[in-house]
Amino acid sequence: MKTRIFLYQPLILFACIALFANCSGHEPGTGQIFQPEKADTTSVQAQSVNLIRGDSVKGDFNGDGKQEYAWTEHDDSGPGNCAIAFSNKMLPRVELGKDLYGGKLMNQGDLDDNGTEEFSVVPYGDAGEWSNCSLYSFVKEKWAEALKSFAVYGSEDDYIEKDPVQKNVVIITEFSYTEKSGISSVHRSVKLFEAN
Repeated sequence: MKTRIFLYQPLILFACIALFANCSGHEPGTGQIFQPEKADTTSVQAQSVNLIRGDSVKGDFNGDGKQEYAWTEHDDSGPGNCAIAFSNKMLPRVELGKDLYGGKLMNQGDLDDNGTEEFSVVPYGDAGEWSNCSLYSFVKEKWAEALKSFAVYGSEDDYIEKDPVQKNVVIITEFSYTEKSGISSVHRSVKLFEAN
């Protein structure tokens, strides 16, 4: 009987050490005391979804003089609901839609000279190189589309630029396709916050 206990002693000792390490109140690998957060009991389904963070951009999007980060996030099970979240939790999320894999974010600067920087997003979906570009601005404590979304092709960074002459006007590069001429692009001036 003594030999059996002797054989199991290392195994029992290892199990006790592992149990003590997990119950010691320290965050594994950090040496810091673990402080559990309040459990989110809103939905079991919400707890089982893993969000993937995608492209990010930095800017002063609410005009408070501080830089914040914005990033795309979507469900890890494939194309799904996609949104833009912010490091400043006072900024509401921007819901981009369904069947998306994230998107390319670009800080466009302060296009309307109101003290907040605008950002554009080109969502990734199942349409290959084709997508739509949208421009968002934080106005009166909420997000507003600063111009109607427009078709883009490829992965350029300069679909939108500030008009150097006209105030509150941007120059966009919009793409189209016809069987006769194939893919073509046109540059046109668009006034911000004007229904198109």
